Amino acid sequence: MKLNVRIILIFFFIILLVSASSSVIYFTITNNIIQTQNSKRLLNSTNSFVFYVSSTIEKIDDGFYNSLEKYHNRSLSARNLGEIDFIFSLNEKNSIDRKKAVFKDFIPIDSRGDHLELFISKNPNIFLKYYITDNDETIFYGKVINENFLNDASQIIQANISLIVNDIPYLTSNEDVTNNVSPEIFKSAALLKYKNNFDLANTEMEGADFLAVKYKPINLLTSNTKLNFLVFDKYTEAFEFRNATTNILVLLIFSGVVLSIIFVLLFTTKLRRQLSLLSEAATITSSGDMTHRVTIITKDEIGKLGETYNKMLDEIENKELIEKNYTEFVTIINNNPSLMELSEITLEKILSFTKTAFGALYIYEDGSLHTLAAKGIDKHLLDDQSENNIIKSVIDSREPIKLQFKENQPVIKTSVVEVKIQYLLVLPILYGDEIIGIIELASESIPGTDPLEYLNRIKDQLGIGISNSRSYEKLQNLVEKLKTLNEQYLEQNEKMKLQNEELTELHSQLKEKAAELEEEKTRAVELSHLKSQFLASMSHELRTPLNSIIGLSELTERDGSALPKTKDRVKIVLRNSKKLLSMINNILEFSKIESGKYEIAATSFLLSQLLNEIYSISRPMFVEKKLDFNIILKEKIDYLIKTDKQKLDHILTNLIGNAIKFTERGRVTVKVSSDNANDLLFEVIDTGIGISEANQKHIFEEFKQLDSGNARKYSGAGLGLAICKSYAEILNAELTVSSKVHEGSNFSLNLKNVIIEELDINPEDDLIVNVEDTEEYILEKVEEKSLEKTAKTKKTAAEKSNEKTEISVNGESIKNAGGAKNYKILVVDDDNDTLFTVGEILQNLGYETTFATNGVECLNSLENSVPDMVLLDIMMPKMDGFETIKKIRSMPKFSNLLVIALTAHAMLDDKFIIEESGFNDLIPKPVDNVTIKFKINQAIMNHGRKR
Repeated sequence: MKLNVRIILIFFFIILLVSASSSVIYFTITNNIIQTQNSKRLLNSTNSFVFYVSSTIEKIDDGFYNSLEKYHNRSLSARNLGEIDFIFSLNEKNSIDRKKAVFKDFIPIDSRGDHLELFISKNPNIFLKYYITDNDETIFYGKVINENFLNDASQIIQANISLIVNDIPYLTSNEDVTNNVSPEIFKSAALLKYKNNFDLANTEMEGADFLAVKYKPINLLTSNTKLNFLVFDKYTEAFEFRNATTNILVLLIFSGVVLSIIFVLLFTTKLRRQLSLLSEAATITSSGDMTHRVTIITKDEIGKLGETYNKMLDEIENKELIEKNYTEFVTIINNNPSLMELSEITLEKILSFTKTAFGALYIYEDGSLHTLAAKGIDKHLLDDQSENNIIKSVIDSREPIKLQFKENQPVIKTSVVEVKIQYLLVLPILYGDEIIGIIELASESIPGTDPLEYLNRIKDQLGIGISNSRSYEKLQNLVEKLKTLNEQYLEQNEKMKLQNEELTELHSQLKEKAAELEEEKTRAVELSHLKSQFLASMSHELRTPLNSIIGLSELTERDGSALPKTKDRVKIVLRNSKKLLSMINNILEFSKIESGKYEIAATSFLLSQLLNEIYSISRPMFVEKKLDFNIILKEKIDYLIKTDKQKLDHILTNLIGNAIKFTERGRVTVKVSSDNANDLLFEVIDTGIGISEANQKHIFEEFKQLDSGNARKYSGAGLGLAICKSYAEILNAELTVSSKVHEGSNFSLNLKNVIIEELDINPEDDLIVNVEDTEEYILEKVEEKSLEKTAKTKKTAAEKSNEKTEISVNGESIKNAGGAKNYKILVVDDDNDTLFTVGEILQNLGYETTFATNGVECLNSLENSVPDMVLLDIMMPKMDGFETIKKIRSMPKFSNLLVIALTAHAMLDDKFIIEESGFNDLIPKPVDNVTIKFKINQAIMNHGRKR
């Protein structure tokens, strides 16, 4: 073999061997470097994600404590949950308390479950925490880990994230980008299944290397669910480098084979030198020196390989520098520097890294900017920057503004010179959704690398750092104040020690007094209970005999066969009995108000109905005193009103009764008007004795009377107006008086917000409407307008008993043929005098009556013969009225039977309680002719309307 051939072969094999070995070494070392750098980058991203998760959990805790009070008050809604997505507690059955639970709308109802374990199984992608209150109530709260959460975290840490539930990938960030790496995610999850936090899995995929790091959060309540995260990314540098190296190696071998004969002698030296430099660079780089670069001495493929290697090192060094700066920045924040220290260091690093000459950092508080740090310009020249249009625009839009000037360059004035700038960047610093600061950078020339990319990476951490430093400074100020207060406290402590003995002695005295007060309190409660029992008993005992006195007196007065002298005597008995009854009623009403045993039973009713009842009850008293009585409506309108009818009726009846009592001649007028859309004004006007200004200040006080002393002309206990005033306050109404002595009085009752609807007056009502010159509408009973006609055609009692009467109900007639056969009333009472009195009144009105002395007899009587109406006493032996009405209403055949309650019990005369028990109406004892007649007719008419 020729030497030149041998030399060529030797050089060929040398070239081949050197090229192959150098390429393998270069490939191996460089590939290890790239993988090491990629691993470091991914671990840094994992650290950033850990910090992000910790920050998120802190926000969840803050959001929970901010919402805790609203949750207890049940005023918490899904819109103001803040950083948390759900909050609930368990009831006694260990089920989720749905009444108190609050979930954000994106959590489906069918995923909320009934039990905690079911909720966790349906929602494994949650941060779940719990809090135990002072009442040992466990409250669960947390946040759903959704795609937005993973995407936000991915953007911050510059890597992708996968949520692993029970060792299976559950959710992945940027799914449109990461769908093609699903097999690698499953493979990495299986590899890291039994590994610890921050362990790394490296797999290969088509076109890239796939790296994943495992992280499992702690201090979370996840039941049996295994929840962790994979921080992963795919890196193409090593893959591209391997492909490039393979191609170059093939090209080198092919070139060596083809051209070794021609060019081996010419290029052997440079080629070996270039390969040596590449090998040397790879060795130096593998030792950790990323600043060394390959010297390029050839422009062939080996030279291009060296250039590619240098570019790769530049990129790695740049990314490492960014990571280093970011890590240093996070370390500075974690050291909790003061706000000024943080500002100075941060601004210095930003200017240094972005290669800009001028900068300022502002804090934004209470709508104004304050300069924290400035570089290249004096701080005092930056005051009052909140009016700057660019900064105002950044604050309003919360977006950065970047400007580059080629012409008309703005000028920055320092204390010495003026500098024209070509580049300006203003960036908002956010903490959550709140702007807390502004960064402003300026440069004489346009920077080589965009500073916005770096600032976007650190702005969230900077916002956290500024917020923490600001809070830390406030805490320091608070600590200083607390120190001052502590010194003051120590000074006062000496004084308190001197007073301690006195307080100890006083405490002993207070303990003795407290024991005495407790005994007095127990005695007062017992006395209050005895008082209530006594009042109830006295009401029944007093009203029962008055029932017979008043009822029989009225019958005797109306008896045509009675002597005039007898009628005069009976009138006196009747008048004084009614005064006694009024006094008893007022005392009992006042006692109920004083003890607080009253309820507001608001119902809807027609004004005309109320006025009709008041007119019917009050008219006989006016006829007796020969006084005129008018009820005047200011407008020809009826009103549907809602209030406590019983209490309103009591107030008006008392005011009208007082007007009659203190008026000897003239008239009493009730005016009703509505000046406001929902208010109703009642005025009771009389032409009586009037009230002096001195007495007007006291007439609503208990036991106060216009005339006192031994020469009193008007009787009474002085409680009527006090009760009216109390009831008015209960109804949220205003009761006032205006009066002149010897001219009369005007009592005004203004009811607030009671009118529901305005109605036309029904012409079919038993009220007629007259229009006077004063354009007022006067309501009077038809039967009272014809008093004179009735007096001329008066009939005897015997004729009346045989007369057929007719009551009209909705166009239908109910006829009573003397009351003996057509309308039967059963009277049930355990008092024989009451039975006799009520029976006499009913028979005088033309009704057929039967009697029973208790509830058992009543039920037996109903089985034998069903009456048209039952008057049922409440307090009876064997079976009281409440038990009796309960049994009556339980029988279908008696469901429509009219049952009216009779009661003399002070605590059972509330119409609302009576009607709730099943009665149709209430007649309080003692009874009288007018009340019984009115109540029976009203019950018959209402019963007819319902049917």
